[in-house]
Amino acid sequence: MDWDKELEAALASTFETKDTDAAYQVTRDLIGKLGDQFTRVLPPAEASKFLNAEKGQLNAIGMQVTRELDLSESTGGRRVTAVIAGSEAERAGVLPGDLLLTINDTSLRLLEANEVAEMLRRPEGVDVKLLHKDGTELRTHLQAGDVKVNPVQFGLLPYGAEDSGKAGARSIGYIRLAVFSENAPAKVEEAMRTLQAE
Repeated sequence: MDWDKELEAALASTFETKDTDAAYQVTRDLIGKLGDQFTRVLPPAEASKFLNAEKGQLNAIGMQVTRELDLSESTGGRRVTAVIAGSEAERAGVLPGDLLLTINDTSLRLLEANEVAEMLRRPEGVDVKLLHKDGTELRTHLQAGDVKVNPVQFGLLPYGAEDSGKAGARSIGYIRLAVFSENAPAKVEEAMRTLQAE
């Protein structure tokens, strides 16, 4: 690929149009030719959302789900992997391990992972049907709202099954980095200091 020629053609094409969306599409097409999954063009509204996410601030319903369908259940669906504290999902009773079955009455079997993510971010909210681990069903409307994401969870686990619960038992610390954000390094450092002190 002759990058200079590709760039020149893309620039000429964007100068010829007065349509902002068309100019962004030309730019996205050009970037796509790089074959780099981590390089992308963000229009101002998307860039603003991205920067807020970097700061740990999201407008979301507050749950993360797997990209893959869980076919171990006959109904299919995607597992909830995390529920953000203080979020709409938490207030509605969504729990990690729940199986998300439908969004707005559409089976997740019919949706790609990116479609699921897009639907869960709709500002007007979504109607969801979930199956709890105990077999009970939860149907609720979840409205996106401002959510502050704590990028780090940490704790101590007993080291060795035979040692758990005994006096002087050893523990091993863990740190889970849920999201890369602006304040993640400081939160990881704080978690390490806390774990070392325990």
